[in-house]
Amino acid sequence: YDYYVDEAQCLMVPWDDKVPKFTYNMDAAASGSLFVPTVEMTRLTYFLDSLVKNRHYAMFVGNTGTGKTAIMMNKLRSMDPEAMAYTTINMNSFSDAPSLQVMMEQPLEKKSVRYGPPGSRRLVYFIDDMNMPFVDKYDTQSAIELARQLIDYRGWYDKVKILLKEVMNCQYVACMNPTAGSFNITPRMQRHFVTFAVQMPTADIVRSIYFAIMDGHLGSGGFDGDVARLAGKLVDATIELHRLVMNNFLPSAVKFHYQFNLRETSNIVGGMCRMTKEVYKQPVQAARLWVHECERVFRDRMVNDTDMAKFDEFRSGVTKKYFEELGLASVEERPLLFTSFMQASADDTPLYTPVPTYESLKKALEDKLAEYNETNAVMDLVLFQQAMEHVTRISRIIDLPRWDKLAGRRLPSAVLQAACLAAVLAVSSVIKFQ
Repeated sequence: YDYYVDEAQCLMVPWDDKVPKFTYNMDAAASGSLFVPTVEMTRLTYFLDSLVKNRHYAMFVGNTGTGKTAIMMNKLRSMDPEAMAYTTINMNSFSDAPSLQVMMEQPLEKKSVRYGPPGSRRLVYFIDDMNMPFVDKYDTQSAIELARQLIDYRGWYDKVKILLKEVMNCQYVACMNPTAGSFNITPRMQRHFVTFAVQMPTADIVRSIYFAIMDGHLGSGGFDGDVARLAGKLVDATIELHRLVMNNFLPSAVKFHYQFNLRETSNIVGGMCRMTKEVYKQPVQAARLWVHECERVFRDRMVNDTDMAKFDEFRSGVTKKYFEELGLASVEERPLLFTSFMQASADDTPLYTPVPTYESLKKALEDKLAEYNETNAVMDLVLFQQAMEHVTRISRIIDLPRWDKLAGRRLPSAVLQAACLAAVLAVSSVIKFQ
């Protein structure tokens, strides 16, 4: 796989020559859909293009955080919308044949006696985490068996009329994590797929990916030269801290969520890309934001004071190594909170800014709470320091694309009220599930 055939020159050419140049896009960064091409991604995309074009089934297999889904989604988004369509199905342990059939029939329409995608387009079903459905007592996974019927029998059965629904112009691509779920799927389904192993990128590739993003943001955002030159240090510090956390905080039965991969690095870099030239004019401000994002991504996951203290030790060491010349006292100064509801630009775009004092934060939250209580059921929330910090954490999560928060606390009412206030700050609707 080190070379590919260049049909124009009739030569074996290294994949490096085929890697497209990365161009930073502010809108893509804001929506969390940036894609930095690498040799591995270019190689997999090349095979994926050929397989999908010729109506073959492709599957990527790899651990969490290797970029399987990102590569697949990048390919699906780049297809010609006039000729191709796609729909994403995320499997889980509760996926079964009846629920999967409903999801697979949604993008289809009836054409005389057959079913297919609208118009003359071809539909690609992207099944993520295909091996996740629960294995029943017959050692089968009903969801996968139903999906297999589309390949082997060109359709599935109507459970009311007991007649075969013939489906045309559809095909599959899939991703699978061998370390989760049932670890494998039935060979009767696996045999239809061309399967590729997606490896974890090397340290050099990881650095090149995140440096391209950070340097692109600081270079194209009109930042001061001193701030822009900090891109390399910010990326190196993030990668080193991630390595320390991943090697020292291992998952257990109680700490099952201590699973760290490239998603955490992406989350930190994504937070750093919320910097704007109007606010971040000094390198120390960028360093403070880096500390804040690291604490939100890593420290907020810690379950006890011992782990938090251990993380603080690692984070302080990395901060001293890379940002000591900026003045550690200034970098570590508290409060160290950043919000997007206290300041806006001239066109009313929220700015991700530091909180100057707890008093100013409390006033802003009290004003928003009073405004909310005027038109809704009164929410009596006491804004002590810990509550305010929790509101800023949830507000930050709501602001980011495709983020969720699971609050594991023994005070569900207080956490719910803090989440409601954070949703109000983000101008989001609140739906409560008991």
